[in-house]
Formats: sequence, structure tokens, C-alpha cells
Amino acid sequence: MHVHGPLSAVVLDFDPVVKDAYYLRLKLGEVRGRITWDDDPNKLIFTKVLANRGRTSYTADGVVDLDKDKDTIDINVRVPI
Repeated sequence: MHVHGPLSAVVLDFDPVVKDAYYLRLKLGEVRGRITWDDDPNKLIFTKVLANRGRTSYTADGVVDLDKDKDTIDINVRVPI
């Protein structure tokens, strides 16, 4: 984990490797990549996230915006054919 920025806008970068990851009963498989929490403006950023579920591999990049009055998700998921 890398923590940087001023106290008023802390940024946390981490590169997890998670087996059997899931979210809201959606089984994601093995997930790895850069995840960043940007404290000001309250964004969770996914960069070059790679995942494998069974024989399917996919990548994702995007942002979950949790800033005041936002709560939006903008994530691009690519599944090669």
C-alpha cells in the first residue's frame, strides 16, 4: 500500500490479489490490479484490474464516485472474444 498526499486529501494506492472475490452475490473470480482511494473528492478508482472466472478473463477500469450527492459508477469492463 502506498499512502500519499496532504492530510486534507489523502490518496491510498494498493495492488490486491483476491481469490474468489465477490460483490453483491456476483462471483468475480480471481481479481488483481491497482485500486486507489482518493479521499478528496471521495473516489474509488480501478486501474488495469484483471480478473479470471473459470475460463473467462476480463479487464476493468473505472471510477466509483462517492462524493457528496454523486454516488455514481463508471466502470468499463472488457471481455475478449
